[in-house]
Amino acid sequence: MLCVIVAAELWLGLRFASRAATDRPQTPLAHVRAVVDGSYHDCVPLGWYPEPLAAGRYYPKVNLDVAQSDGPFEALWVAIVPPGAEREPRVAAVKRVMDELVTAGLLERADDVRGERYNVTRYGERFYYDDDALSGNVEFWPYFCYSRLRVTSVSWDPRYPDVPGPARSVAKHARVWWRTETTGDWASPFLRAHSVRLSPAASPAEATVCRYVDGEWLLRSITYDPSRKAPC
Repeated sequence: MLCVIVAAELWLGLRFASRAATDRPQTPLAHVRAVVDGSYHDCVPLGWYPEPLAAGRYYPKVNLDVAQSDGPFEALWVAIVPPGAEREPRVAAVKRVMDELVTAGLLERADDVRGERYNVTRYGERFYYDDDALSGNVEFWPYFCYSRLRVTSVSWDPRYPDVPGPARSVAKHARVWWRTETTGDWASPFLRAHSVRLSPAASPAEATVCRYVDGEWLLRSITYDPSRKAPC
């Protein structure tokens, strides 16, 4: 009986290992496709006024998010508009966007001793994004996103040679063709006019993928910068 149980566990282990291996991208180009496909693209900055830094990268000139200091149980996202703050034009612009998001059902607004309080609704959680998959959003500023990238083709880019890096790493370059897919119908013309586009900015995108000494491939950038001496 014990032998049967051990054999069954071994069979299940091998089956799950085989399935996991099958689920992982099998080639570097498949890895690039897997990382890029499904990434958010058209997004509304949530509670902050965007200052462009580079293509697809932004930094807040005004930020009304107070979630980290709002109490012992940190909310997903909370914004407060203090009384009189709207006299600052950028604060007023951010508040108009948040009020439109209230109308769309992604935020709820309530009175607060500190002013007007905005919270993400259950519906809004479906479109909330504060990651750094490709966008250069290194400080994880929040967005509501209404479109994703869908990769249509990936190929090696013959215009650039492979670049050796430290520890026997090698950088290769690929081109990624993509289209957008709408993921939410809540984006009114006003919200679209106040949205930004995360990286990549255009199709085809130029991606840098690195191979390391252990054979692992990793997508390092979706916009190739030839001035970088060691992209990996």
